[in-house]
Amino acid sequence: MGLELTDGERPEDAWMRARTAILSSVEFSKEERELLESSSLKTFTLDLHDFEARQARESRVRRFVSKTHLKPLLDGLISLDSAITYLASTDPHGIAPLVWGGIRIVCQVIMALDTPFL
Repeated sequence: MGLELTDGERPEDAWMRARTAILSSVEFSKEERELLESSSLKTFTLDLHDFEARQARESRVRRFVSKTHLKPLLDGLISLDSAITYLASTDPHGIAPLVWGGIRIVCQVIMALDTPFL
C-alpha cells in the first residue's frame, strides 16, 4: 500500500484505504478506534486547518521569525550574500568561508521553514 492515489482513485477512497490499514495494524483503545472510524477526509482537513491557524497564533518561534524580529536580519544577510562570500573567500586561513557557509545554510533553512512548519 503506497501513499499515492491509484489510477482513477478519489482522495476519499485513498483516505478510507489508509484508515483501514492503520486500524488493522495498530492497537487502539475503544475511544481512539471509534474516533478514527468516525473520521473522514473532510473532518481531518478541517482539523488540520484549525491546528495550523492555532499554531500560527500561538507559536513563539513563528512570532520570533516573523517580519518584526528575525526575518529582517535574515533578509539583510541573504541580500549581502555575494559580498560576504567574496570577503570570506579572501581569508588566508580558510576558516571564514566555513563559518559563513554554516551561517548561510542556517539562514536558508530558517527562511524555508518559516511558513510550513513553524
